[in-house]
Amino acid sequence: MSDQIKVAEFILDHLRHEKGIRVPEESIGYAKGQLNNKEFSRWILRHPKSNNFVFVRDIHGNPIGTVSTGSNVLYTESNTVYRDSELGLSLKKGIGSRFYKAPNGDIALHVDIYSQYTGVDDFGGDARNGMIQTEVQEKDFTFSSLYQKLEELKRLEDKHDELEALILEKEEDFSEEAKKLVEELEQNEAEISELKSRITKYIAQEVALRDNPHLDEYQEEIKRSRVFDGPLIINGGPGTGKTTSLIQRITYLTSPTILEKTGELSKEKTDILFNQKKSWIFFSPTDLLRDYLANAMIAEGLDADKNRVRTWDSLRMVLLRESGLINTETKKPFVIKQWASYFHTSADIYLTVQKLFLKHINDAQKEKVNRIHSDDIVKKLRTPLDFKDAEIKRKALNNEVTRMQDASKYALTLAKHSDWISFYNNFRSTFIELFNTLNKDIRDQINTDASLLQVNIERNPELYEWIKNWILNDNSGTVTEPEPDEDDGEEIEPEIKPEGTIDLRRIINSRLKAMLKSLAIRSIDATNNKLSDKNKVLYEKVTSLIKEDKLQLLGIQLYFKKYFELVGRGAEYNYFDEIPKLYKSFRRTKLKENGRVLTDKGFVACNDSISRDSINYQEADLILCVIFDICRALYSSDKKYFNDSDHLYLATYRDIAKAVVAIDEATDFSLWELAVMSTLSHPLFNSVTLAGDLMQRMTTKGIQSWADYQKIYPEAEVQDLIIAYRQTAKLLKIASSIYEKILDVPAKFKPFHEEDVRDPEPLVYISDEDDDKLRWVVDRIIEIHNLYGTSFPTVALFVKNDNEVVRIAKLLKNYSALEESGIGISACVQGQILGNQEHVRVFSIEYIKGLEFGAVFFHDLDQLSDGEQDLINKFIYVGLSRANLFLGVTFMYDYPESISYLKPIFKESNWKIIN
Repeated sequence: MSDQIKVAEFILDHLRHEKGIRVPEESIGYAKGQLNNKEFSRWILRHPKSNNFVFVRDIHGNPIGTVSTGSNVLYTESNTVYRDSELGLSLKKGIGSRFYKAPNGDIALHVDIYSQYTGVDDFGGDARNGMIQTEVQEKDFTFSSLYQKLEELKRLEDKHDELEALILEKEEDFSEEAKKLVEELEQNEAEISELKSRITKYIAQEVALRDNPHLDEYQEEIKRSRVFDGPLIINGGPGTGKTTSLIQRITYLTSPTILEKTGELSKEKTDILFNQKKSWIFFSPTDLLRDYLANAMIAEGLDADKNRVRTWDSLRMVLLRESGLINTETKKPFVIKQWASYFHTSADIYLTVQKLFLKHINDAQKEKVNRIHSDDIVKKLRTPLDFKDAEIKRKALNNEVTRMQDASKYALTLAKHSDWISFYNNFRSTFIELFNTLNKDIRDQINTDASLLQVNIERNPELYEWIKNWILNDNSGTVTEPEPDEDDGEEIEPEIKPEGTIDLRRIINSRLKAMLKSLAIRSIDATNNKLSDKNKVLYEKVTSLIKEDKLQLLGIQLYFKKYFELVGRGAEYNYFDEIPKLYKSFRRTKLKENGRVLTDKGFVACNDSISRDSINYQEADLILCVIFDICRALYSSDKKYFNDSDHLYLATYRDIAKAVVAIDEATDFSLWELAVMSTLSHPLFNSVTLAGDLMQRMTTKGIQSWADYQKIYPEAEVQDLIIAYRQTAKLLKIASSIYEKILDVPAKFKPFHEEDVRDPEPLVYISDEDDDKLRWVVDRIIEIHNLYGTSFPTVALFVKNDNEVVRIAKLLKNYSALEESGIGISACVQGQILGNQEHVRVFSIEYIKGLEFGAVFFHDLDQLSDGEQDLINKFIYVGLSRANLFLGVTFMYDYPESISYLKPIFKESNWKIIN
């Protein structure tokens, strides 16, 4: 018996022992050799040492807590190694001698035996999809099922021994021709076994991402690259392992062994990085894909609940609410509307709109500060007053004007968010005592003057009665408080219905205050001589009771408050809170001046919404992106303010920012969405990883070039995965042909397995009769069933829409051959993954992204695109990438012209040739 078979039996015995004692975490490999010239034997685990707990889940499958599984009596630090450690990486290179980089220097390593395996059987303790290497045998011992491989080899060895014994016993009766026949039969049986093993590698037996804890050297290199060093884009064709690499990259970046790569990290970093609630967030374009990936993420030890595995559409609304940008009750400051795209989707347009908006924000700040330096405004504050006490206060206020001008000159040159915020906060802290005193003086003065005026009014019964009736008859019986100047910082009182003398007196007092403020401003600013209609009516009735010359100091104070004290209200009032208002003014003016950035529908919507608070999803993404960029900048410039401020923008960002941001199927997201999702990476780490295939973009809004993303994030790096594992070479040839046809460049991806003549051909059937086509599909499904028996792979049929899903599923249930074989039919409306293993699932083409099946059929491919011929290439590219081994296509009429170049690849035949 070979050494590899001995190792295989040793591994199987160990795996059965794992099952017997129910270890919290099972091994994924084994290695033996010499480490630093000392013998070692290590079991390879995903994690440094088993976690001794399992996740407890709710009825929806979300992790809601953990429960102890007891102590791990099998694995210790001395007999295990973590897959993502530097030693684990070095072991992965297989048998032989090398040095690996340890925290304390290079260490010599020699590997005599190396084995890795995946998909450990839940019941039998059988390793699957693995290999064993030993020094004494050149060829790797590969297997899809280690148990079945050993049984097959033992059976062949026993048969070989029997034949040899028979030949020796009756050698005179065996001719050379008979001996040759025995050898040929033996060889043929070995080939059949090899073929079945090969085909088994492609079987997908459940609709879920296969759990594969082992990456190839290219995937491993990408997984470990750009550690906290800017965005990484994992680009690759179908079946190249993009999503698996992305998921493992999260594990790698957020596990303690990352310290071997980065060295010691600060406590602030480790508190974020090693806490799953803070360390990562994963984005999927649809709920279906999110659910499809959950099990693979959980297998990696990632707590994949719905707070961490998100769709952007749902999280966007959460962030808009939590940051106060939408409020379902007040409908302020914004209302979200699902309009068509406002802006053209290119990176240049995005950058133009962002630049214009940021400039608009910056210009508004400069305009605000410029008013402090306006000669016209300062001149009004220098108006001499007739009363001595008032003139003393005016002069003191003018001295403060000079101080404030000196303290704000430099702000006129500012451009960065963080610099403006620092300026406002510093300005406020410098003059806060003055502003508090000023506001108290204004409040006391206006209260005194209004109360005195009200007493004089009440002394005149006729006048008081008139004012009372005037107020009661205003606005059909509903009395509203007058709105104060928008810059005076006082709260607007709610609507009041007068139900008694006390309430009415308070309302009269409020009206008098508003009038006196307007008169006070007018007393020192001749250009501001207009009173509101209500104030004008009231003023005409009480003018004889007012001494306007005594209002001048109040006017100067209010004027100072409007322009100078406003700037002193801090960053939150002056910068953060103004962003919604500034976006509305930006849309009303700047966007109209730069109409080239808008789509035709966007231009109409922009004009229609000028007087409204509605924004669409693109606008929401832009506003969130700008706000979160400000938050990121603040972290670098003023960490204390970043951490201490209770402003909703900062509180929301602190809660959502994660060390690692991962975006799967990134080509289905718009550039606007990718930009704002990328801001969610905590500025301490700046780690964003995107994965996708530009040819698998299934949305009209999706990004069309990685270069577009790189224009927004120039430091982003694209790395390619080129080895395709999911499909046979024959299926991948179709994908390559489509890729080259559409993009006019050679496809970079290539199959892991060389093309084998025994691999099933892609098949086609053409008929305008549903019954003929469906009967053909049923016959092919039965062929697959006969080939696999108990290992029946997942089978999917793709149709045009959900109406067709229901109709075709109903028709398929009428075919007795499926029922007799125990094969059910599931109508997967809206992409719901229904049915057990031996079900044929019928899907609408729009919901197939990310799924994986052993066999795929297209029904009426020429009818899927509603006349948009270019989409047929996209549909078949995405669809065939869902298939591992078998692909069948039916047409109602013939190959559409757009895919006629594929005709030589498809065969009008069956799959019996591989039986």
